[in-house]
Amino acid sequence: MGIWCASKRKRKAEMMQVNQAMSTSMMKFLNKTSTSTTTDLDEPNIKMDLNEGNLSNNISKYNEEMTKEVETKSDLETSPPINTFENKEITLYVNSNINNICDLEMHKQEIVLSEPLMSLDPGKWVFPLSGSQRHDLVQHGPQQMLEICDENYPLDNNKRHFSNFHYTRKLSNRETQHRRWLFFSNLQTQMIREGCCDWKHLSTILQRHEKSQEHMVCMIKWVEFDKRIKLGKKIDRENEKRICESQKHWYNLFKKLINVINFLASHNLSFRGHRESIKLDDSNNSGNFIDLLKLLSKYDHSLQNHFQLINEKKLAQHYLSHDIQNELIKLMSKKVIEEIIIKVKLVKYYAFMLDCTRDISRVEQMSIILRFCNTSTGDIEEHFIGFIAVDSTTGEHLTNIILHELKSNGLDIQDCRGQGFDNGANMVGINKGVKTRILNINPKAFFAPCGCHSWNLILVDAVKSSITAKTFFGFIQKIYLLFSKSSKRWDLIKDKLKLTLKSLSETRWESRIAAVKAILFQFDDIIDCINILKMQIVDAETLCDCEAILKEMLTFEFIVAIHVWYEILLRVNNISKIWQSVQVNLKMAVDSLNNFCNWIQEYRDIGFNKSIIESRQFIEKSSYEIELNFKNKRIAKKKKCLVMNTLMNL
Repeated sequence: MGIWCASKRKRKAEMMQVNQAMSTSMMKFLNKTSTSTTTDLDEPNIKMDLNEGNLSNNISKYNEEMTKEVETKSDLETSPPINTFENKEITLYVNSNINNICDLEMHKQEIVLSEPLMSLDPGKWVFPLSGSQRHDLVQHGPQQMLEICDENYPLDNNKRHFSNFHYTRKLSNRETQHRRWLFFSNLQTQMIREGCCDWKHLSTILQRHEKSQEHMVCMIKWVEFDKRIKLGKKIDRENEKRICESQKHWYNLFKKLINVINFLASHNLSFRGHRESIKLDDSNNSGNFIDLLKLLSKYDHSLQNHFQLINEKKLAQHYLSHDIQNELIKLMSKKVIEEIIIKVKLVKYYAFMLDCTRDISRVEQMSIILRFCNTSTGDIEEHFIGFIAVDSTTGEHLTNIILHELKSNGLDIQDCRGQGFDNGANMVGINKGVKTRILNINPKAFFAPCGCHSWNLILVDAVKSSITAKTFFGFIQKIYLLFSKSSKRWDLIKDKLKLTLKSLSETRWESRIAAVKAILFQFDDIIDCINILKMQIVDAETLCDCEAILKEMLTFEFIVAIHVWYEILLRVNNISKIWQSVQVNLKMAVDSLNNFCNWIQEYRDIGFNKSIIESRQFIEKSSYEIELNFKNKRIAKKKKCLVMNTLMNL
């Protein structure tokens, strides 16, 4: 028994000697004076107790001192919290195990990651890490998902999972300390280079790891580097300062470029000129984009300095070319469309409207508009999402383009609840039209024809069916052409009239109410202009036109016609405005049409007599003499021949 106790004491003494020797070598290692280095992760010139029970206390005190020192700095920058988490299979990952973050001697080669920002997920790290990547990791700190409940962690093959209990540890003095170096990876286990997913023995593994020399050294380096970052005492702070200034310069420059592009686009102004020049002293027209930036440079020092560097050929990339303009326009338009699509997806159901037209370059373009109800405000919204050049206007081709455009924007055709376009055969054909093809795919995509287009077609056919109506509007157009043929004549009516004479349009009936209104409310002034024009004209043809127009205007028939058509067109225009409103619905459209039908029926009974009374009152106020009654037309009597009389007597 004595021999066994003696051997036990001997082994204990040997272990104490070994531990004492190891602790002495560690303290010698930490007391070395740091020399010139090439990185921010060199050995810190500090002393810390690396014993198991005191390591955490020392680091906590070190953090408290560092926090007090940081708070005295006026330029303290706090990093934003990172709260992103993907609900996938996660694996515990100990970041202090990665010497790649802390040890420069192990990793001197830098690489560029494919991702623009450094991910805090260790499963996405690519080694070796660069200095800037190590800087980002230390600055943001570990990503700990403390808000996750234990039952929400995924189970492994043994039906075990991680617990938030492991985020804390109990020291020998019964104090509880948070393990801020512990965090998770949201990638699968086989994708992680290092880490631990042995949930059964996790407590033992963590305790053994915290006692290791590797963990202690890494913790010291981590805390020291974090302090240097927050105090701005890194050895490359001058380089970082220059980089930040350069980033700020280009950020402000692109902000100005985007604002200029937004201004020109919102005002529908052209960007480029015929002779573009970036020289500030060049007085030629360089286009709206360049000239507007030159104007802003007179009041913006940074922009003026940018132009000077370009003119002195000290700046290779100036980002003012037409390629950059087009790229920024595409990016801005893409962002606008993305915001529109997000709104549509939030409400789920939508309708689309489209129309095809040929531009000045003879290219057939199809415009697409998305219509939906904003559930948060209850308002109807319509958003234009772009022009699409089409090679063919057949129903099949247009349907394929629509389906492709909706799919490319992430919209499901099955969520479509409405489609609207004009009444062309290729659009509403019962067999091969766009309407039929869409309904075959989604029967719930209710088709609503373009009411305004149908309304205009009805009015055109109604007017063409009456010779008197065609004659009246032809005469209105003749008055406009009389003055528009010459700039001198147009200047004459500009000085005399407040309302400009309008030309007629076959499809836009709003122009007809404007043309009738200009003549009705300026009747005497227009006749005065024609009389002045008669005295100035030496051309016989134009003089004849003036006489014919005066003769027609100074008739009771014309006065009555202009009053009748003004009343009708005023009601027609109101319906067109209602149907074109964004807030219109089916009930409003039907009610407005029924009200117009009732009004026109009533106008047939009493409206014409009312217009005659108003016309006579109008003539009495006029300074020109006009008859107050319709002219009685003499019926021409034809001489009957002998054969005709014989047949009538039979």
